Amino acid sequence: MSYSHPFSWTPAPFTVFKNSEIKQKVEEFGYAVVDLLEPSTIEAMRAIYDQEHQLKDDKGGMFYSVYSQDVAYRTRIHEALKQELTPIFEEHFTEYNNGLNFFINKLSGDDSAFSIHQDSSAVDEFKHSSLSIWIPLQDVDETNGALWVVEKTHQLFSPYRSVSFSPPFSTIKDTVKDYLKPIQLKKGQALIFDARIIHTSGKNTSGKDRLAVVCGILPSEATFQLSFQDKEDDPIELYKQADDFLINYPNFFHNCILRPTIGEKIGEGKFIFPKTTVEQFESDCLTLGIEKASLYQEGEPVQNFITEPITATPLKKATFSEYNSEVHQVIRMFKDDELERQLCEEGYVIIPFFNEDEVAGLLDYFHDQNDEDAERIFAISHSEDIELKKTVNKWIAEKYAQHVEELFVDTKILGGTFVAKPPNGKGLITPHRDWNLVDERQFRSCNIWVPLVDTTAENGAIEILPKSHLIQPTYRGPNIVNQLRDVEEFLWKHLELKPMKAGHAFIYDHRFIHGSRNNDSTSVRPASACAVTNKNAEFRFYHTHPTPFGEKIEEFSSYPDYLLREDRFDYPTTIDHIQTLNVDTTPYVEGHFNGLNLTQQKTVKEESSGLFQKVKSFFNR
Repeated sequence: MSYSHPFSWTPAPFTVFKNSEIKQKVEEFGYAVVDLLEPSTIEAMRAIYDQEHQLKDDKGGMFYSVYSQDVAYRTRIHEALKQELTPIFEEHFTEYNNGLNFFINKLSGDDSAFSIHQDSSAVDEFKHSSLSIWIPLQDVDETNGALWVVEKTHQLFSPYRSVSFSPPFSTIKDTVKDYLKPIQLKKGQALIFDARIIHTSGKNTSGKDRLAVVCGILPSEATFQLSFQDKEDDPIELYKQADDFLINYPNFFHNCILRPTIGEKIGEGKFIFPKTTVEQFESDCLTLGIEKASLYQEGEPVQNFITEPITATPLKKATFSEYNSEVHQVIRMFKDDELERQLCEEGYVIIPFFNEDEVAGLLDYFHDQNDEDAERIFAISHSEDIELKKTVNKWIAEKYAQHVEELFVDTKILGGTFVAKPPNGKGLITPHRDWNLVDERQFRSCNIWVPLVDTTAENGAIEILPKSHLIQPTYRGPNIVNQLRDVEEFLWKHLELKPMKAGHAFIYDHRFIHGSRNNDSTSVRPASACAVTNKNAEFRFYHTHPTPFGEKIEEFSSYPDYLLREDRFDYPTTIDHIQTLNVDTTPYVEGHFNGLNLTQQKTVKEESSGLFQKVKSFFNR
């Protein structure tokens, strides 16, 4: 049966196959199993792996030679594999380009599960189609990490795919997994598949490593084309790259989620493919004749793939005593019992902080230092001027110090900044939580945000979600995907507006969900901010690998000035790595908030979802 896309797009036929039977299988089902390698070639590939081995197989999980930061190593692997494979590829393909070859080592253990995904698009798919070739160097089945596919799904979804934005099926992977079927292969066979097909691999439970080679095949006439999207509703940007881009792009593993710094921008995508619902996906499967895999129909256990749930366990409401004994083991912050109770139970307090003279002094210094012509919200802590950041940080910390000493127990100041929300309908800050600054399994950190003018609905007063700091623990950082991204509109409907007087302080747990709408007044809305924590807490920084196979977040031991001295988006090289965390970073759904008994708020103004901007800061409001 034929499938009609919601947009005017039909996958282009393949032009690289010499064998019409293999071509027909790939175009109909999305993949084909082919007897590809002789034993001598397998031995030669294993020898390359053994000679060039740089993968840290003592750490568990999955490791890719192409993700090494050593470009020379990546190149040697690619070229050595290409030398072995070219005579074989010449037998099967015509007018093709083999621009990428690399090893994947799937180690045995719980960390070896792969996410359900499609490969990134590499060509203009209105004109061309690309192939991925997966070659295991030993027999593979369900026990050691065979690939699983949802056949015919290469006919679904978008011609624009990238690790910089989530696929249309990102919120229904729990449903998609029911259609997966394993592809068992013998040593020497290969799975040749359309890069658009949905696929994954489960845990390797065999007790032995599973080694495979992956190759990319493009039509020789096709230009390598990379897709990128900065924010969810932004246009998809298209970049022309060299054929060896994936091999030579500096620090590809960490930079592939960011806007390319090389190549030529050649335009924008024709459309943004909408998120698919369970009902739409099941209807599409029915149209294409895609059936659920038999093992799921029989009710047998599902292998543990990385999926995103469509339901969520609601938050348990906590009293003050429950917060301390059950929800979080916390160290006291406030001297005052009532302020401490409110911070623990509600996640925030609003209290008088600076007097009129102090506010006036802060305003004068703000006007001396700040760019009031900014087009979007601006925090001096994010300036590229390191000396300016250090000067302002020290000056604000000194102004806050006496008040912090009066209010808090055994507390140290982590840093300070000014924040400017520009006027005339600018400065929207979507609902978010600030970055982790400490190990939140042991300590809390808070922000003390003080507006320097009265705040109202018109100029973008703070909006909050009480008790939201009690939702499951998270790891947050500049390049860690915002787990609130799929519920922003829902949150806007339930945030409570909190107008404030100049000099009053909004003191909140960094886990607390908050945001602020555009400043529709004709004047800048300035504020100061200062972060605090317990004097014994060590500073932490969290960074994630932007890869398609789940989120393994890295924890670093840091220091307060790190965010003043270093680019917050770069992979840390000047601080110590503590550990790699295999944690759940799947997006939240509305069910996560059921326990809060939310009431929809009456808002003075509404912004369309198309204006939502993802924020990557811990001081911006």
